[in-house]
Amino acid sequence: MHSTHLKNFYKMNRFYTVSIILFVLVELSGFFLIKILSPLITTAVLRGIQLMLFLIICNKIKLTNFFFGYKPYKATLNALLILFFSGATFLITILTAKYFFNFHILKLMLFKLPKNYSLLLLAGGIIGPVAEEFLFRGIIYNLIIKKQNKHIAVLLSALIFSFFHLGRTGLPVIQFAGGIIFAYSYSYSKNLISPIIIHCTGNIAIFSIPFFYKIFFLKQIFF
Repeated sequence: MHSTHLKNFYKMNRFYTVSIILFVLVELSGFFLIKILSPLITTAVLRGIQLMLFLIICNKIKLTNFFFGYKPYKATLNALLILFFSGATFLITILTAKYFFNFHILKLMLFKLPKNYSLLLLAGGIIGPVAEEFLFRGIIYNLIIKKQNKHIAVLLSALIFSFFHLGRTGLPVIQFAGGIIFAYSYSYSKNLISPIIIHCTGNIAIFSIPFFYKIFFLKQIFF
């Protein structure tokens, strides 16, 4: 039994080390890619390569079940419940800020739609979130929780996650809040399916805000 436990320990540490090194190397290559590609295409390429490498390594050392094998139906339900309550909370916050404090949150989140909007949804709404969940919840959270309790692991992984987005979105308050939600959902479900569903849905919703702004009755109510 001790031999099996030791073997699994070394397997996980090897996965964490190799994955982080590869993620960083791919991320650094973005400084060169950005000179010949647009920022959106660069992001799509980087996240696609990182995700592919994570999946190859997982499959190679048979860790797929570690991240996705534990009660997937429960993890999916957990994600849907979190989406419902966090979405409701966000809407209440938006309406309260607008009608009681004359503060328009959604207007601050408006952005100019890129020409290749489908690529934005693919890169930022699907590929990016999945790759980031592998790194920040699958690896970083699991590394921190080895030495700290669950709540500290959640906060630290969320801080690292928000710091990662610092140069792209200004003050990443939404990313920090999202990081906490993603980490707790992973902590309770023990399955990356849960934070992946929440992360993808949240990003797609944010990227859809300019479309909601064009719909008259939604604009009047929420903006």
